[in-house]
Amino acid sequence: MRSRYPRLKGSSISEEDAKLAEEQLPAQKVEVQNEPRALSFAELQELITQGKTDQIPNNKHIPDVLNDTPPSESVAAPRKKPWEM
Repeated sequence: MRSRYPRLKGSSISEEDAKLAEEQLPAQKVEVQNEPRALSFAELQELITQGKTDQIPNNKHIPDVLNDTPPSESVAAPRKKPWEM
């Protein structure tokens, strides 16, 4: 079966192409460094035991209180039992 793309035999890139590729590499590395890294279990455990939970990435504070707003009233009719149908 023939590939859609022809194989390159003995091809080489130009000096300009190589320089262009080198210029683009550092920019890609900077983007990756800005992403928050995943902590290992040991690192996560250490931050928790030291009480530094504010340094855990994507850690949300959930308050220990219930919602103060009253619950909404139901507007749907109750479902009929099988013997009521």
